[in-house]
Amino acid sequence: MHLKNSARLIKILLWIARFIHTQLFIILISLPILLWWGLPFSLLSILGNLIFAPFLSTFLILASLLFFSELLSVPNGIVVWLLEYLTTIWLWSIQHAGNWWLFALPKPPLWWCIVLPFITLCIVMQLLRQAWVIKIGSLFLVLIVSCTYLKLVHAPKKLQTTIACARSSVTLLHANNVTVLIDQGALNGTPSPENWIEYTLLPELNKLIGSTTIDHYMLLHPGQRSLKGARALVETSCVKNLYFPYWKGDATKQLLREYGMLKQSALEKQTTIHRVGSKPVSIKLGKQEHITLCPEKKLITTSISFPEISLQIVV
Repeated sequence: MHLKNSARLIKILLWIARFIHTQLFIILISLPILLWWGLPFSLLSILGNLIFAPFLSTFLILASLLFFSELLSVPNGIVVWLLEYLTTIWLWSIQHAGNWWLFALPKPPLWWCIVLPFITLCIVMQLLRQAWVIKIGSLFLVLIVSCTYLKLVHAPKKLQTTIACARSSVTLLHANNVTVLIDQGALNGTPSPENWIEYTLLPELNKLIGSTTIDHYMLLHPGQRSLKGARALVETSCVKNLYFPYWKGDATKQLLREYGMLKQSALEKQTTIHRVGSKPVSIKLGKQEHITLCPEKKLITTSISFPEISLQIVV
């Protein structure tokens, strides 16, 4: 009995080793494609796939049993209950898992995208007959070195650029590991600010600076769409500070609803809201680098009125 248990344990360990080795190979081969698209990769992808594979198999088996039982008019109450219970567990895990394990890296140079798969293939071919510890350790070392190079060496130390949004653009500043995003009304011109945040802004942030963390987000022309976009950004990214001017006038119900939902999301995500009034607000980016928000006497009037804010940027 003891020998049988030992043999089973060895088979399980060998299966796990093969699985980890395969997953590391897939990660290294697909990493250049993910980074060029501005997509993060999951630090728990190996563990997630290990759990997801049997979960998916169970789901497909239950779904097939349900299909054929309906087709043959066979009672299937237990199958339906199991399928619903399995789906509930899966949806619950997705909602409560968060995104802390997602790891973003800047867009790599073209030579890196060629060299990494080549090195990975060479390691796999050269170590075919080596121990699993050496195979897995070698691929893991390549992954660590590659991520360290992109994060610490290739990532820009200072950056000032714009990201197109509808017919305008937002300004991105990055210095001393501090990221600033400035919207001077661009989000008000896009019909779907949530889609622009998810499919344009966040991938661009990943490609440009290797992070979606925004230390200071300045919303200088508040409106219904820009507040909706700010809420989407707060919920899907890490926004530490949010700035927008005080307004006066009778705001519409839609604007007030969006503002209330933004405040609720900011409270849940621990984002600090700063209202800019009549006094300038200065934000330090380093010893000398800073941004100053200066409220002007000129008012911008829509359904509400708020002061025009000029920027003094020293980067």
